Amino acid sequence: MKKISSNIVLGILIVVLSIITATANYSVYRVDGEGSAHTANARQKLADANTTSI
Repeated sequence: MKKISSNIVLGILIVVLSIITATANYSVYRVDGEGSAHTANARQKLADANTTSI
């Protein structure tokens, strides 16, 4: 009985850690996606400014 309960506790811990990891990865993905859009916009403005000055 002790082995079954320790396996259940271990399984629950793995599930909780997996959920935390997935949540962290998703939030990093969202932030990176928004950052990429800003970077692309800034590069476009820089390219436009360079062609205007030439």
